[in-house]
Amino acid sequence: MKLITYIATALTAATLLLSNKATAESIETMAGDKSVTVDLKANANLAPRTNLFTRNRVTIDYQNKVNYFGLADVSVNLVDGLDAVVETQFVPNTGVIPRLGIQYFAQFGDFSVYTLATVGLSANPDGEFQQIFAYKPNVADSVNFVLSAENITNIGAQGHTFSLQRLRTGVALGKLGNYELGFAADLTELGKEKTPLYNVGGFGKVSF
Repeated sequence: MKLITYIATALTAATLLLSNKATAESIETMAGDKSVTVDLKANANLAPRTNLFTRNRVTIDYQNKVNYFGLADVSVNLVDGLDAVVETQFVPNTGVIPRLGIQYFAQFGDFSVYTLATVGLSANPDGEFQQIFAYKPNVADSVNFVLSAENITNIGAQGHTFSLQRLRTGVALGKLGNYELGFAADLTELGKEKTPLYNVGGFGKVSF
């Protein structure tokens, strides 16, 4: 657990140092009835049409149990919003998981959509599918309404492994809309039975 956390922390730091165009993309804190999660995203331009993206999520429940998930994506733009992706996931008690896939991003006015599909390059390959939908219209001077939904589904040889849904709604403040706060719900379904778990509360997010 500590080794994986150190690796992911170092990777995030490297992301921010690799390029003078490197930035911390956003940091979000979600406090729910079950736990608190900090979600840090960062990216850097490595070369023309080539980007490094890292994401680190640390969750602490109210019994002080800590859970961690991290990933690093190197993407190469193929055409418009379509990229080839090499992904590495860092999962405690599992280790380092290499993945290969493709992603697509499109913006339509106030609405955006992001999709990613990857295959695990391990002895037991799996498919993982992510979608993020966001709607952020302006409602007043320096105030935007925010609605976003993220879904991740993992399917292995035995069928459904897990699904995650992260729902956010609230307001974005500032001329750039980079301060967000509002209602949050994180839902999880596990195994073939899709046993549901949930964490409901509020969130605050800063985009850089």
